[in-house]
Amino acid sequence: MADIVYKIVGSFNRKIIHQKRPVLLLIDNAGCHPEDLRDKFSKVKVVFFPPNITSKLKPLRLGIIKNFKFHYRRYLLSYILASIETCVPSSEVAKTITILDAIRWISKPLRDVKPETISKCFGCAGVTPSAIAVGRYRSD
Repeated sequence: MADIVYKIVGSFNRKIIHQKRPVLLLIDNAGCHPEDLRDKFSKVKVVFFPPNITSKLKPLRLGIIKNFKFHYRRYLLSYILASIETCVPSSEVAKTITILDAIRWISKPLRDVKPETISKCFGCAGVTPSAIAVGRYRSD
């Protein structure tokens, strides 16, 4: 699992190098997030949340995931309604959903979550540029 994380963050790091801007990546202490991620990348600074941190301090838990789920359900319900309108029995609708449909329904809502929503959730968690500048979120 750690190999996947290295590949994803490494690929992201290569994209950021061309944009000439550093990125701060905040992650939790899940077992698939290896400790040595901190010092592996030139443009992505990895900072781990403290262990056993409350979910009230994690930006994704403060509304980003909820907003994503709202948009995902909207795409799913649109599909179900369109299927029913074309006379597909409701008991058969789930059988017509493909993996590609699910991937699209995940991809679209990710773009539908507004930057303002993300900024607000990070602010509610106390992750602000000023907090980062004074070292409130350190990787050690």
